[in-house]
Amino acid sequence: MNVIAILPTPTIGPDAIRYWQQRLTPSDNIYLVSIVRSAQDSVYGGKLHYLEIDGVKGLQWHSRFIRGVGWRLVAHGYGLWQSYLSDIWPEFLWNIQSLDADIIDLRWLPRHEELHKKLSSRPWRIISSDNDLSKLDTSNGWRHYDPKQKISIVLPVYNGEDFLEQSIKSCLEQTHRNIELVIVDDCSKDNSPAIIARYAALDPRIVSIRNSINQRLPRSLNIGFAATTGELLTWTSHDNFYETTGLEALARYLSTWRDVDLVYGDYRQYDETRQQEIEVKRLWPPWQLQFRNVVGAYFLFRRRVYEAVGDHRVDMEYAEDYDYWVRAYKKGYSLVQLRNPLYTYRLHSQSMTSEAEKMSNRPHVGSQVRRQHFEAKS
Repeated sequence: MNVIAILPTPTIGPDAIRYWQQRLTPSDNIYLVSIVRSAQDSVYGGKLHYLEIDGVKGLQWHSRFIRGVGWRLVAHGYGLWQSYLSDIWPEFLWNIQSLDADIIDLRWLPRHEELHKKLSSRPWRIISSDNDLSKLDTSNGWRHYDPKQKISIVLPVYNGEDFLEQSIKSCLEQTHRNIELVIVDDCSKDNSPAIIARYAALDPRIVSIRNSINQRLPRSLNIGFAATTGELLTWTSHDNFYETTGLEALARYLSTWRDVDLVYGDYRQYDETRQQEIEVKRLWPPWQLQFRNVVGAYFLFRRRVYEAVGDHRVDMEYAEDYDYWVRAYKKGYSLVQLRNPLYTYRLHSQSMTSEAEKMSNRPHVGSQVRRQHFEAKS
């Protein structure tokens, strides 16, 4: 169970933490979301989250005023909720959805009636007074999960013998059992074909494709996705791997929130041996796509996105995924981030994904996507 306490300022955090710590189990999570920002990143052992707001929208004069003044009035109890929420509502809602709330606690906010009314259109439980606690019923679950939904995973491989076996096993050992693993061997020169053949002989969920000539990553992805039959789609790399519940967590979210088209999550970065965690890669909201690739390596999307967006562009190698997500976003598809890292991205100098990341950070690659999609045409 995920509980979100929305706070006017971080100073209220200890009261919220103390209250909920007595009522939550070790498997539950309490998130503190503060309207007022500060330099703090935690309070009383709880992590602080601040509203992530679209800065470009805030440059418009009306939004600039509302966003510049409104949060102060709201946080200190002077009202203006209606104007403030009308301006930032899509972003506010995205923030709450990204924390995957079961319960939203508004008791710490002054004059929160307008916020309560807007949040009540969703199925999560809302607490706005102590009296609501006595009526709180979490036994009647509103979340959905369909284990029969097929997930198709495309796994492009090129000379991946060092880590390929772990990547394949992580796909096959998912708690979401109805998967299809489409492995596209891009004419590997090492022992990758033998590894793929061995696993394909053991598990009928594997679809094995070998390119007769080296096609590079974008074409290999297109070949793989053309062979998929699942309702939900993703792709992974031969040097990365999922935690066993990684795909189930994303599928559960899409099963519950039918208006979300693509869900993407934070992920762990490890060194080559996986002996040392380098960091948890924290990602960005979708409106940041005009500046960077926000989706990262751990994601799941509906087939309707693929059918509308089409193939990865072969002229965007090393930024083919960035370009793909931008095209989906510009077509109006909904992208939501989750904060639970259930995927490991392995950093090493020879990996396909490391090369792609190095290239996508070079100005002439990333700027090509931004120039084509976001810069005004003269």
